[in-house]
Amino acid sequence: MKKKYLKYALVLFICVTFVIWIIDYNRILTPDEALSLGEEKYLQFLWMVDGAFNDNEEYLVNGHSLSNDNRPFNCTFDKKNKTCLVKDFESLFHKYFVNSLSVEQVYSDKLSFKHYEMQDDDIIFNANSICGSNRMNLKQNITVVEIERRKIKYLITYDNDEDSPNRFREFKKEFVLKYENRKWKVAKAYYHDSCRMDYNIE
Repeated sequence: MKKKYLKYALVLFICVTFVIWIIDYNRILTPDEALSLGEEKYLQFLWMVDGAFNDNEEYLVNGHSLSNDNRPFNCTFDKKNKTCLVKDFESLFHKYFVNSLSVEQVYSDKLSFKHYEMQDDDIIFNANSICGSNRMNLKQNITVVEIERRKIKYLITYDNDEDSPNRFREFKKEFVLKYENRKWKVAKAYYHDSCRMDYNIE
């Protein structure tokens, strides 16, 4: 008798789980939900490509900053060598980027330059730049362009070096999230580093 009830309970659990999965799979976010998600994911993206190595300043997206609890990782700095170490980075990386993107695609020019070194699953970032501080503007804006079940497109806008009377250029770039393994992850993005090298990630 006990086995019979356990069997029914298991079948019920599987059915409920399946229904929840179907609802989750087919649900389309509202514009407000998509915007809030985009702000958080874009701030996390900025932290991963730049913020972790420049902790003295923080990015603002639509006036919001990234809380300490939402930071993807923290670096262990070596001030002498101007490097920072992140443990178990390889597995952590794909919590935020789709599986089709590699560490190399995000952190190198894919030809000759990369500012990291992999050691097993750990990564050492070179935080030493000879190019000064020509970073992306710390104040950026994100707007929702298109919402699909498995993909959301955003527009990123900002003026580089907004405090200068001779602005370098205005940026309008696409940022794309895809739903993969029940998580929203970065599928397309753009940034430029302190040497003004452009990185188109997709």
